[in-house]
Amino acid sequence: VYTDSNGALIGLDGTYYIKSVHSGKYLDVANGSSANGTNVQQYEYNGSNAQKFKLVGDGNGYYAILTACSGYNSGLDVYDWSTANGANINQWEYHGGDCQKFQIVKIGDAYAIKTKVSSCYSCLDVYNWSTANGGNIAQYEYWGGNCQLWYLESCN
Repeated sequence: VYTDSNGALIGLDGTYYIKSVHSGKYLDVANGSSANGTNVQQYEYNGSNAQKFKLVGDGNGYYAILTACSGYNSGLDVYDWSTANGANINQWEYHGGDCQKFQIVKIGDAYAIKTKVSSCYSCLDVYNWSTANGGNIAQYEYWGGNCQLWYLESCN
């Protein structure tokens, strides 16, 4: 693993559980659905495919974050290609658009997951600092709070 000239990490390819520094809960595809548009939330650890994500680098500092519950055919997606604060993160069949690419930046012992569609100005955020199961994941302007930082835990 190394850092490129933009601060993005290269070489993180693999399958992970992604845990919120803020809440201790895990990125989760609601109800383990494989359907397009399924919401991405946080949920207590259960080890299911709803909580397994495969990082696949594109060689240019960005990753697809593919979902196990879709057989790795779908990935995290910024709804409607939005660049706005509060734009929802959902699951959508992978097509490689900028709304499905993420830059991963090391911040202390955790990571910020920045959205390419926002030119890496925004990142995955536990919306409204939720600590609840089902707390929503949205895109929000990066400012470095714990609700915007994530641990990557290898599934292997």
